[in-house]
Amino acid sequence: MSTTNDAGRRFLVTRVKLCAYKSHAACDVSLRPLSFLVGPNGSGKSNFMDALAFVSDSLRTSVREALHDRGGFAEVLWRGGEDSNCFGIRIEFEYLGDAGHYAFTIVRTSDDAHGVGAEECLVRTRGPEPSPYFRIEGSRVVETDVLLLANGAGDKLLGHVARHLRNMCFYRLSPQAMRRVGSRDPGDRLMRDGSNAASVLRAMEEREPKTKGYVLEYLTRIVPGLVSVRRKLVGNRQTMEFVQKGEDPEQQWRFWADSMSDGTLHALGVLLAAFQTGSPAGGPVGIEEPDAGVSPAVAGLLTAALEEASDRRQIVVSTQSSDLLDGEDIPADSITAFAARNGQSRIGRVDEVGRNLLREKQFTPGELLRADQLRPDPGDAAQELDAATLFG
Repeated sequence: MSTTNDAGRRFLVTRVKLCAYKSHAACDVSLRPLSFLVGPNGSGKSNFMDALAFVSDSLRTSVREALHDRGGFAEVLWRGGEDSNCFGIRIEFEYLGDAGHYAFTIVRTSDDAHGVGAEECLVRTRGPEPSPYFRIEGSRVVETDVLLLANGAGDKLLGHVARHLRNMCFYRLSPQAMRRVGSRDPGDRLMRDGSNAASVLRAMEEREPKTKGYVLEYLTRIVPGLVSVRRKLVGNRQTMEFVQKGEDPEQQWRFWADSMSDGTLHALGVLLAAFQTGSPAGGPVGIEEPDAGVSPAVAGLLTAALEEASDRRQIVVSTQSSDLLDGEDIPADSITAFAARNGQSRIGRVDEVGRNLLREKQFTPGELLRADQLRPDPGDAAQELDAATLFG
């Protein structure tokens, strides 16, 4: 199988810096077109993914709403610094051959108030036109909940950057939610829990049937005997109908989503998240635990699907499972290792010993993870950052 290669048009997040965000006192992570965040429970993978989602949510709605959805400013701010009163995020990116960065800090101004402390965006263009840039800080923006980039800061290229950051998609899929008979919607974007999968299937079938074919081909390899899956209307609501071969070659069995296993539904959700076409092409997709509830053989197929989908859309996945990482061709620099110490996340490239073993193909990443040898490089994990390092 081969999808259309849109690598030249993708919006790629190449590097992320966090300062005082949840369990991350500081981190500096490089990302690839397909990146794996690997580590045990409680090591900060979900918090890292949530920082990217915070950027998306803040640009789509407001900083106030994004904080409210997370329990307020105090629930987001790293608790390890007694005098800390702000957190910050910096995203570096590549788009249409250009490179740039976007950064902001959120500052507590009183016990129950906060504001945007500083905000900056720069796109270094290759052509003769000036590179679009803005920076605002201090009293001009404090007490404000709307990020300037949300409206493109009056520049067309910055507007494109805002659109891609706003439309980053992040998933924690729920087979239970995917089983429910639900309301119809346009299917432009898969919901975080996958609950509108039927709508996304329908939209994919109408707008890009070739992509629906990729999804079905992978799913038939995961579920032996599967013939098709499509939206099924139930009055003015909808679910999914799965068709499988019966014992007789001419016989077919039909099942609604509520009869399918967790593993089948979760795998379908991963495929829809990775290949969906409704939201803007090139926007990064984050998927937590894509191999949850599936067999080792299925995990390998999902890895292959994610690799193919990353040809046209950046994919970031978090996992603590070795099965997803058993491919010999997974490069060491696509893996970011997570660990935790005293409630603080420690993050970095795979350490030098692990990188050498992977480079020489003595072990797969999955084998190193099973042996508890997929650890962050101490030099990366020990770095210090503060809000000032996010800008410029």
